[in-house]
Amino acid sequence: MAFVFFTGETYSQTLQQHEEDQDLIALNQKLSGTWQIQMVGTRAQPMIPFDLVRRVDAIRSKNEVKYFYIDPKIRIKVLSFEQINSPGFIPVKRIISIGHDEVNK
Repeated sequence: MAFVFFTGETYSQTLQQHEEDQDLIALNQKLSGTWQIQMVGTRAQPMIPFDLVRRVDAIRSKNEVKYFYIDPKIRIKVLSFEQINSPGFIPVKRIISIGHDEVNK
């Protein structure tokens, strides 16, 4: 039989990490459909950092679609507040594949 002892610091760090994870999950749910992972020239499944939603939230513009890369083949599209709040807004798919020729459109 093994016993595991947690110091107060270890428990506190674990609790803090759990709270941060829950915050990220909530933010991800809130932003769902307002940003998109675009796989450029590939159909591979992307490896996405768990905290990417923070960057998405921070970069969002009032009236301009924003793009940024997290990898040469992974572009992130962030819709503007104007688009999201417009009547008839249709959420975007989470992940799509696009060709290199579609990148500059």
